[in-house]
Amino acid sequence: MGATYSDKDFTVSGGVLTKYHGASATVAIPQDVTAIGDNAFSGNTAIVSVTIPEGVTSISDFAFANCKSLQTVSLPRSLRHIGKQAFTFCAICEIALPEGITALAEGTFSGCFSLTRLSLPSTLKSVGAYAFPPCIAEFILYDGITNFNAANCRTSPKKVVLYGKNCVPSDYLQKLMMDFSPESVVEVHEDQRTYSYRPCDFNIIGKTLYKYNGKSTRVVVPDYIENIGPYSFHSLPVVSVSLPVTIKSIGDGAFYECRRLENVNIAGSLTTIGEHAFDQCDSLKEISLHGNSLKIGTHAFQECPNLKKLTLSGTISEIGAFAFYKCSVLENIEITGRVDSVSDYVFADCQRISSIAFPEGIMTIGKGAFSGCVRLIDLILPDSVLRIGEYAFSNCISLTSARIPLGVTSLPHQVFSGCESLTSVILHDNISAIDRYAFLNCTQLDLDIPDTMLIVGRIYLEGFRSLIVPARLKDKIAFSGKVTVKP
Repeated sequence: MGATYSDKDFTVSGGVLTKYHGASATVAIPQDVTAIGDNAFSGNTAIVSVTIPEGVTSISDFAFANCKSLQTVSLPRSLRHIGKQAFTFCAICEIALPEGITALAEGTFSGCFSLTRLSLPSTLKSVGAYAFPPCIAEFILYDGITNFNAANCRTSPKKVVLYGKNCVPSDYLQKLMMDFSPESVVEVHEDQRTYSYRPCDFNIIGKTLYKYNGKSTRVVVPDYIENIGPYSFHSLPVVSVSLPVTIKSIGDGAFYECRRLENVNIAGSLTTIGEHAFDQCDSLKEISLHGNSLKIGTHAFQECPNLKKLTLSGTISEIGAFAFYKCSVLENIEITGRVDSVSDYVFADCQRISSIAFPEGIMTIGKGAFSGCVRLIDLILPDSVLRIGEYAFSNCISLTSARIPLGVTSLPHQVFSGCESLTSVILHDNISAIDRYAFLNCTQLDLDIPDTMLIVGRIYLEGFRSLIVPARLKDKIAFSGKVTVKP
């Protein structure tokens, strides 16, 4: 049984403060009070500040209603219930609701037109109609809050601040932003990283960003987005874009013709980069991609004339056709992860590439993949390569030597044609077919056929300087130029 007494300031019955009789501007509620009853302070216009002690678990309906001078309320951590219109028409400027409160009744802070900053606990599940006034400028939310109906708040704060490890789940956050429509959102993570953005700058459905509407040239994509939709930034004058760790895919043409785009920071592990995603991004200088079975679409970075450095890590399942076509100053390619396939003309006419080394695991080099790479000198292909396409290294005029991987069994049409500096090609025993024009116009090449190479049928070769052939194969290989037969 709680305390029961009545003095000049308070009437308390069974621990419930049922009435305040005083006229002081500053009120400290007695320590033995456990609840504040209906209308206990209502209509008292003298009170400016109230301190509610630990142990109080409930503030009942209309408890401080129409306390029009009340500016400051200190709420205890023990508080679990706030009743209907408990603080209606007070002068409170700022208030933080403690953890443990799960519901706010109808009109809790209605009419509090001075209230500009409100902190809500992660335990809050429901909010009654008109619980807050429309004037709140800043809402503070904590990690874990997921269920209250923000539409009932009838307020549009200018700013929402989210605290916590993951802030709030993405689906709920999207609904929250639609209900609140704030001008800005700030996410503060446990490691003190801070992300700021304007929800009105983005058209978002679920976890996909479909359109950027903002005016800032430096864009930070919200931290829960997983997908950048097709053509969402097409031709916009953005200079830098930061994509969150949650990002998984970048749609077709997402940054197509963003000619001022200099920097893209991709924190996540990607699965898809769509066709033409960064095509003709004239100012892009460097790109680093970490893949999770990443498929890079056709023409993805085509004609980025200032792209100098490419870093690939993780797993890349496919680099699509023409993906880096005519990136004319691309000179530094770092591949630390696995790449399974390089499609047709991926690095064609990349005139600054001087060396390329693929790690073990790559299986396919597509048609014309490095054609026109006029500065390519060093070429390292692992034995996992099973197929090299036509024209793959054609017109690589600086290439001096090449080793054919053990998995390759045939050399196709004009695979090294026009490699006028090529002097050495190391073949192996598994090669059974060489196209007639595989080495067309390789004017410095003396092609040495290994003694143990298996030739099926008869092959015809031409276009290089000379052929060195073992005696046992001299009748199986026809060559239009000089032939040296070795014992």
